[in-house]
Amino acid sequence: RTHATTPTLPRYALCADDVCDDDLAGWDIEKPRNQYIISLYFAVMTLTTVGYGDVTPHSITEYVVVTFTMFVGGFFWAFIIGAVCGAVS
Repeated sequence: RTHATTPTLPRYALCADDVCDDDLAGWDIEKPRNQYIISLYFAVMTLTTVGYGDVTPHSITEYVVVTFTMFVGGFFWAFIIGAVCGAVS
């Protein structure tokens, strides 16, 4: 009996421009800028009720992109709820 395995990407496919930061080696948590970025990420994630899921960013660039995406998604959600409430009333 064989078990199906999930296909994995080769390591080079996960790297952009020969830079691999999958182990958080490219940034320092002691820098205030990085602390603010990660703090903003957790604040936006909590306020938009996205949740803490099992897929997390691994680099500062990913933290910035995910924070921006959650922020925009929260605004779209607020706009849709506002439009529906306006149409109902």
